[in-house]
Amino acid sequence: MKGLKLLALFLLILTACITTTVACGDCEHQWDEGYVAKEATENEAGQKVFTCTLCGESKSEEIAKIAHTKHDYTKTTWGYDEKNHWLVCDYKDCGAATGKGIHLYSDASKDDGLICIICRSSSNAHTFTDNIAFDNDFHWLECDEADCPTKKARAYHTLDESGSCTGCPYSTTSKE
Repeated sequence: MKGLKLLALFLLILTACITTTVACGDCEHQWDEGYVAKEATENEAGQKVFTCTLCGESKSEEIAKIAHTKHDYTKTTWGYDEKNHWLVCDYKDCGAATGKGIHLYSDASKDDGLICIICRSSSNAHTFTDNIAFDNDFHWLECDEADCPTKKARAYHTLDESGSCTGCPYSTTSKE
């Protein structure tokens, strides 16, 4: 019986010491595994909450946003430079691009500077040759600058009765 009283006294003193330690803010926290209070998404960070198993104090940590993985190009947002244009992913700050292509300018845009018929960007930086370039489907004027892929007045061939294009040297009998 004396041993039981001693054990009870020891537990009472130990409890008082722990309570005093916790009340003084000297707890050496032992955090549990925590729980997810808010799931992370592509748009917002999440939150995980941990609780000290000794004193009950809690803390939270941010869970990083989920990485953006699926690109969406439905808003038709164009990125462009002097020579090319491309579609930009709709997701904020993603920056992914697809569909890179050269600017195509119409003859009608020559008075007010050039306006690309696809992305609507404008430019005054190109001058074009008078030589008409062509392939099996289209003809166009090329930029004077070496290695510039920009084209102006790109149009489908319009064939006459003999199979010759009315706008360029292309002929169905002289395919490339």
